[in-house]
This record gives sequence, C-alpha cells and structure tokens, in this order.
Amino acid sequence: MKTVTKVLSLVLMLALLMPVCTLTGFAVVEKKVEASSKSNVVVSNVLEEKEVDGYTVLVAQAPVKVTFEGTDLCLESIYFYPETFIMENSIIWGEEAIPVNFDVKKYKNFDGDAVYDMYEQPPEEEIVLMVSGNYATLTQPGNYTVSASPEAAAGAFFFIQVVEGEAEPEAEPTPAPTPEATPAPTPAPTPAPTTEPETPAVVKVKPTPSKVIVDGKVISFEAYGVDGYNYFKLRDLATVVRGTEKQFEVTWDGVAKVIRLTSGQPYTTTGGELTISENFVEKEGKLNTAKIFVDGKEVELKAYGIDGYNYFKLRDIGKLFNFGVEWDAQNNAVIIDTSKPYTE
Repeated sequence: MKTVTKVLSLVLMLALLMPVCTLTGFAVVEKKVEASSKSNVVVSNVLEEKEVDGYTVLVAQAPVKVTFEGTDLCLESIYFYPETFIMENSIIWGEEAIPVNFDVKKYKNFDGDAVYDMYEQPPEEEIVLMVSGNYATLTQPGNYTVSASPEAAAGAFFFIQVVEGEAEPEAEPTPAPTPEATPAPTPAPTPAPTTEPETPAVVKVKPTPSKVIVDGKVISFEAYGVDGYNYFKLRDLATVVRGTEKQFEVTWDGVAKVIRLTSGQPYTTTGGELTISENFVEKEGKLNTAKIFVDGKEVELKAYGIDGYNYFKLRDIGKLFNFGVEWDAQNNAVIIDTSKPYTE
C-alpha cells in the first residue's frame, strides 16, 4: 500500500526553502494564512504576529484551533518541535519533530467523490485531495510548524508558538455593608519576639523540567528546583561558560574544606560534567557547610550537596560572574547569555 509519507516530506522540504507566506488579518484573535488562491489556514486565539529568521510566527493562546479551508490542498500537516526554540531574533532548531494528530482529517481521491478518514482508511494513492474543514486543536505549550499546499506547490509554511491560556476570574457580587456595633477598645497585645527561620539542613529537591539555552545552544543539565529557584551543578556551569569572558575556575581544598572560585580562569575538567544520572528524580539535598571563596574573598552562598556534587542557585552564580540569566516563559526555557550583564 502506498503512503503519502514520502511526498509529504518532499513538499515540507520545499516549503522550508520558500519565502514566508503573506498573512492577512481575519478577526481580532484570528489569523488567516493564504496557502493558495483557493485555500487558507485559519488560526484561532492569536495574540501576536512576528517575523523571526525569515519565518512568520503566530503567538497564540491555548487552546488553538488550526483549520484548513479550501478545495485544492494536497498537503496538510502540523509538527510539534519540543527541542526547537524561537528566540527574539533567531530560531534554534532541534532534531525532534512529532506529527500532530488532527481532530478531523478527511480526503478524497482525484477520480472520485467518496470521502475517507485519513486515520481509519489511509490512502492508497500517493497524492490525494484534502477535504475542506480539516482541523487540529493545539493544547500543549510549545512550538509548531504548519504546512499547507496544493499539488506540486510550496503553499504556506509558518510557525505557531502556543502559550498557556489564562482563565479570567469570575466576578463575585459584593455584599452590601451591614452596620456593626463599635466594639470596646482592647489593649494591643505585646508582640512575641521573632527570629529568622533557619535554613533546613536537608530539603527535598525536584528535577527541573525546563530547557536550558546557553549562548544560543540548547544544553541538557541535571538541575533541581528548591523553593522556586533553579540549582545547577557548579562544575556544569563552569563548563558551559568556559572560553567566554565570564569563565571561572573551580577548585576544592579538601584540607581546609573550602570551595575556591577564580574569575577569568578557564575551568579544568575533572570528569562527570554535563552528565545526567539515571536516577534523575526527586531526592534529598543537604545544605553545604563548606566555606566559599571567590577571588580570595569569602562569600555567603546557599548551596546543596546532591549525589556528591555541589549545586548552586543559578542566579547567584550569574550575579557573581556577571552573566545574563533570564526566564523565557513562551519557550519554557532558562536562558544563560554570557554576552549580557546580570540583571535582577
């Protein structure tokens, strides 16, 4: 049985090489993308339209309905790219591309009027004619590509960047005020003395699901979250900034039990950097008790020992060595940029 896989891959490749299609506004939160003189792709809940690396990107709020309308489309596809990131001025392409299943995807052969379901009865012909009204609903935040084209034509190719939707809180009626008796004054209680809470010696740490982009490159870390902050293995951070102006050396003084950090010096590899253990799950972290010196001066930094390695708060290290640390909510990614200074 013949399949459409080969021809779809070829058309998708052609689409990548073609100029970006022209978009025209359809409604306030809806965009219509022209695929041909007879067909369009309609995208709901669009918040923003932008151009990045020569591609059109529609930022849309989940759930996003993508509808293919027209009478001449032979290719209709949507792919989810979990490892691809759309930055401000560039697109960092990942290798993984996952085809998205449509809610409705029907077709008919060129020599007949019978309509078939693409999933229940895959076509025997290499090229078929898609039925108008096919659609898919995108609910998972992330980056998607959409392709739509007639036979032997580039058609439309663009990105949809899906962000999480925010439900509006329901308004509650404000009750009418009721008169109350004025209470007799009571003496104010004497406040009890308060003390600063101590940092627990042992805490639960959870794996960080976010992607990490370092100077435009996606890098995998074994990082953990503690109290809403990302903690990274110190030697991993030293490894990824090595060779930049923000590089630093890490040494361990076992006799004095001191961690020494030296700015501007290239990091010396000891083994085990940027590895992810098979036991990358929630576990315990023990508060670090070793002293920490940066360029000969002692500093106070909170760190945890996890599986024999020292983990530091990413923002603390960024501040120490003045490299940029940002959170990209649309890409669900942590951004480390050594070309930028650290900012709060």
